[in-house]
Amino acid sequence: MKKENLTFSQLVEEMRQAVHNLGGLAKGDAITDIVTIAQTFEELKGCSDIAPEDYWMKFIWGIRERGTCLTTTPQVADAWLKSWHNEAIALYKIEYVHGAYSFELDTKFDVIMAYEPSNK
Repeated sequence: MKKENLTFSQLVEEMRQAVHNLGGLAKGDAITDIVTIAQTFEELKGCSDIAPEDYWMKFIWGIRERGTCLTTTPQVADAWLKSWHNEAIALYKIEYVHGAYSFELDTKFDVIMAYEPSNK
């Protein structure tokens, strides 16, 4: 289910909930990922060429028991999922547009997880 019109604090809570039952490495990585999202937003705010209403960010966030992957490219997310096929738990789309964040389970996750490891 896609959660829309989230503030940054609400996005952080969604991310924390996604990893709350996972190991310490996933929780630590999630904090690093949250900081990366915040820093990217701060960089956008520093661009005088971009009006605030035009700010846009999109990330793909993968989680597993012992870590996460935050990326802006589908190729990196695909490679991460294939590398961690047996441990991957979920893949999310995180987007910032029109002044709000969204958080959504990526449907691609189900397709990739259906592959047999020998078919990679």
